[in-house]
Amino acid sequence: SIIFEEYARTHFRAELLLASTGMIWSILPLVLIAGVIRKKIQNRKQLKVWKGEEELIDPDSVILSVVEGKESNK
Repeated sequence: SIIFEEYARTHFRAELLLASTGMIWSILPLVLIAGVIRKKIQNRKQLKVWKGEEELIDPDSVILSVVEGKESNK
């Protein structure tokens, strides 16, 4: 039994790795999709910050956009 345990420790590690690769390939797309969604959310937040800073720097452009009817609905 001790001999088999030593044999199993040395020879069956590759099989565990091969069996787990299916799990890796199934989880990897989920991680990728979550990353894309997270990045989109961060980009939207950053865009809102930039628009707020732009309004603070040049308030006349906001007035002009309202007069011209180009104000974006929030």
